Amino acid sequence: MDFPLPERRRVQTTYGLDVAFPASNTLRGLLSQLATQYYEQSWKLAEFAAFAQPYVQKSSAERCVTHCLSSYLRCSVLIALGKPGHLDDDVWCLDTRGILTLAVCKTSYERLGLIGRALPWKEHQDVYIVRISLHTQVPVLKDETCHAYGPKVKAAFQAWDQRRDPWDVIFHSPEQLTEASAATKRVKPTIRLSQNIHIPKSELYPRPNDASAAGEWDESVAELFEWVGLACLGSERLRAYDRPDPYIAVYTPPSPAYTGDVVHVRWMGLLSPQFVQSVIDIASDASFACVVANSIAVSPVTYVPSPPSLRYPQRASRAQSEDSWSVVISRPEDSDQTSWLLVESIGKWDSRWG
Repeated sequence: MDFPLPERRRVQTTYGLDVAFPASNTLRGLLSQLATQYYEQSWKLAEFAAFAQPYVQKSSAERCVTHCLSSYLRCSVLIALGKPGHLDDDVWCLDTRGILTLAVCKTSYERLGLIGRALPWKEHQDVYIVRISLHTQVPVLKDETCHAYGPKVKAAFQAWDQRRDPWDVIFHSPEQLTEASAATKRVKPTIRLSQNIHIPKSELYPRPNDASAAGEWDESVAELFEWVGLACLGSERLRAYDRPDPYIAVYTPPSPAYTGDVVHVRWMGLLSPQFVQSVIDIASDASFACVVANSIAVSPVTYVPSPPSLRYPQRASRAQSEDSWSVVISRPEDSDQTSWLLVESIGKWDSRWG
């Protein structure tokens, strides 16, 4: 069955991207040419907001062809993360909708003086989420308050900046910066070739309605994505001639499978949605490929729903949290139809669980 390709811009911040596929000089050559960069700078929050606001509003004016606010808010190509400090776990991010989201402790929240909302979980009720729009228009978010970046918010940021050290900010800019204070972080692919690997011959199809068939489908999909994880790790368990002690490791590759070489390509750094999409577009032309993306665990926003939704799923931003997705892409021989299967792995305290 032919499926539409995954939605664009689903993941807001990506810090690691892996692609694995049966050895192909063409695909390897295309992916090896993909490189990007991001920036790191020590910044006061009020200074960053002043820097970011023109980019956000310029992107809105240039990219949006309608006056629909949901479309309007998808246009920013500037993304950023203010890392937690040494004395607190406060953190913030700027997402692709031009919304600045703060995740702060109770003490910081009370001194900040901006209305927000506590996380709904008992273990994290001392963390508050505050959202500020850098657009000229302010969206109405479901069950949340979104502030306009004006004199009141600017004054709150300046007072906060006086109480703490500057933020260590990583950000992706829509254009190359010339500021000497911003350190350029270049992201180039690392490539590994693994030989004599069990490679699955998996035909992708929707989950059956029948309970028995659905159970078999669940098992086969679990085996397939286990293979994906091991392939991205370069595990010896996938080698055709691997014979580990059964008391140490037991692994059976998906069936049916064949033996061949696998290429693994990895990028590490702050990656824009546009860069991730370019990788998916290239991988979609392969007969078989898998793409794995890992978001920044401490970011208060890692997932941006597609329009017209203006809902922001809440999550506890923790270094130990998991937030990743894996997609397997398959195209049968002599066919121009692409099938895909996507699985997301998210942490315990994430409202996407329901």
